[in-house]
Amino acid sequence: MLWLAASTRHALSESEFLRKYALECLRLAEDCAQAARDVESPLLRAHFEELAKMWAAQAEQDLDADIVKSGLN
Repeated sequence: MLWLAASTRHALSESEFLRKYALECLRLAEDCAQAARDVESPLLRAHFEELAKMWAAQAEQDLDADIVKSGLN
């Protein structure tokens, strides 16, 4: 995903990029959680719930990396 930062018109610092990426991961996690609530199929519900957990974990990992890089730990 680092290509995304390079392709933007305004250069982002690595810290800004990590925060924006984490926010996008949180948005995807919420979308998956909403999809899980909306479907009737237990298999699809479980799939969307797993995706929501995966995206939330990715967001947490990115935020933790940003904290370490920023020296805020």
